[in-house]
Amino acid sequence: LRGARAPVIELALEALPPGRVVIITREEEDARDLHWSHDNAMAPWGFLPLEPQAGRLRVWTDLFEGKTSVMAASAESLMKGSPSPGDLTQLTVFLRVGKKAQREATASGLLRAGYQNVPRVGDWGEFSLHGGILDVFPQGEEYPTRVEFLGDEIASLRTFDHSDQRSRSRRDEIEINPQGLEEGRDPGGILGASVWPLWVDPPAGGPAFVVAQLGGRKPMSRARGQAA
Repeated sequence: LRGARAPVIELALEALPPGRVVIITREEEDARDLHWSHDNAMAPWGFLPLEPQAGRLRVWTDLFEGKTSVMAASAESLMKGSPSPGDLTQLTVFLRVGKKAQREATASGLLRAGYQNVPRVGDWGEFSLHGGILDVFPQGEEYPTRVEFLGDEIASLRTFDHSDQRSRSRRDEIEINPQGLEEGRDPGGILGASVWPLWVDPPAGGPAFVVAQLGGRKPMSRARGQAA
């Protein structure tokens, strides 16, 4: 199998029953390389980094919801654990232009998701209320988002530069992941019992990577368009 990682991985994925798969590598760089080399394949791929937590939560969310079917992760990154799929479902705030959403209910959802109500947003995990406008700085985003309400409906979503308040771009929707969600869940409980080891260019200390499948779990679902 030496020098044949890509073909072997593709054959292994084809041999597995339909479902979500985790490819575990020894080093994080190997997982990143696998992600970049396979992300345009028929099966959408994700990469689980060691840091930051915002990126980790986004990858876990995509995997749990079925947006990606394959995730590459180093052993160290996987052993940090994962958040509970139930916590991600209940605490993620999803907003879309034109949807019904009360400003106060949205603010309450952000508080439950670990966000702080401040006079003016300037960092991740903060939000502020000013009349019919709610500003929120989602974890992991480059810019905060301004949510304009018209009654109980979202009239517009747009990112802005918090340093000068200038608008950057309009958005149709936004998914706000929880802030500071614990990641202590045992990864073995997430993967389930179905694990297929695959040795490719194995070093003396053990396998280069392992292919594992989530143990029969169905993608989690959430009613879209709700404030929380």
